[in-house]
Amino acid sequence: MLDKRLIIVIWLISNSSIASDTLTLSQALSLLTDEQPEIAIPLLQQQYQQVEKQRIAQQYYPKVLLEGALAWVKPAEDGLDQSYDNHYLGVVVSQKLYDFGYQQAQQLQADEALAVYQYIYQDKKITQYLAILERFFDVLLADLYYEHLDEAMAMEYVRLDRKRQRYQLKKVDELAVLEQEVTYQKLLTQRVNAAHQQRLTRHLLADVLNISGQLPSKVAIPQIILPPLEQTFDTIQQQVLNNNLQLKKIQQQIKQQQAQIQIVRKQYHPVVNLQLKTDKYSRNSRYQYPWAAELQLSIPLYQRGDKKLQVQQQQIVLQELQQQKTLLQRTLLQEVLAIWLELQSLKTKIKENTVATEWAELALEKNRIQYEMEMQSDLGDAMVELSKAQWLMAKARFRRIYLRARLDALQGKCLLLEDEKEE
Repeated sequence: MLDKRLIIVIWLISNSSIASDTLTLSQALSLLTDEQPEIAIPLLQQQYQQVEKQRIAQQYYPKVLLEGALAWVKPAEDGLDQSYDNHYLGVVVSQKLYDFGYQQAQQLQADEALAVYQYIYQDKKITQYLAILERFFDVLLADLYYEHLDEAMAMEYVRLDRKRQRYQLKKVDELAVLEQEVTYQKLLTQRVNAAHQQRLTRHLLADVLNISGQLPSKVAIPQIILPPLEQTFDTIQQQVLNNNLQLKKIQQQIKQQQAQIQIVRKQYHPVVNLQLKTDKYSRNSRYQYPWAAELQLSIPLYQRGDKKLQVQQQQIVLQELQQQKTLLQRTLLQEVLAIWLELQSLKTKIKENTVATEWAELALEKNRIQYEMEMQSDLGDAMVELSKAQWLMAKARFRRIYLRARLDALQGKCLLLEDEKEE
């Protein structure tokens, strides 16, 4: 029969309440902010693109240039001024009047690029939300698995101790003792690995929460009531094709590339400029004038085929993006199918685990009563079976929650867990 003190300690540990300073899922999700590097990067890219839009607009503002030169010339024999100095200082004001659509193409391309980064930002935020869910659940499962192995190892140690005592009494041979010790050592190794997994999952959770080095000692097991999945499979697929953020991003990149092609084409169009100029010279001349106004027209005549080649390059990039869109659509629909089928399988799995947990709880209660009555019981084995059933149940439940969140993310939205209650 098991040592009563050992059983009581194991029982108290497995049923102890969670401390008030335990990290909850709500607290973890509240740490999802724009300061996290994964989200801050696309946000900075948006800001950069906004500045780029301003830079493009400012290219068409009037430009004021101060010109001057120190010059010496040999004066003409009949010149009014026979000095050698010909210095001058002038002011030039230039304004681009019309470029046949080049500026408009640049502005359109900048707008499309900004929209691309906005979709990247939204997608990264939802991706980070999913990462927090996954890492949080990993910590919980690592803890539950460690507790299960800890109880199992304690049981095998008690059995090993019994075998050693029986071996001393010549009731079993050495082979039986070694066989039991092999079983115990295997569980000990598994428990050591499980302890390492506890620490690793906490490090990963702290990193995804942007609090590296501040490892949570405990995490609370959430009781989440998922809303029913009322959408049909076909509806979900259509929603994914319409609203998936990665798909929207690549569609926006296609628009951006189309605008880039227009930029390449229109950069060789004529340009009309207005230039106002006034100069002051150090010498007098009958050919000087106090001011001048020019309407300038620049027409590119020959580029050695550069325009055609650049357009071809940009069209190849456009075709590549269109192929990427097709591949992404295929990948997304495949993932939706995989998630849908796994969710259906999890319904049966959760029912199975529910029955197994109920059986383990009843078996534990029965063995606990028998133990208290000092009757022969398998209380330790019942505790091990219950911890295993609880671990498997949590594993199925957390997987179902994550898949539902992933399914919503594929549709460009975030699964709200507002009905959450913490144990």
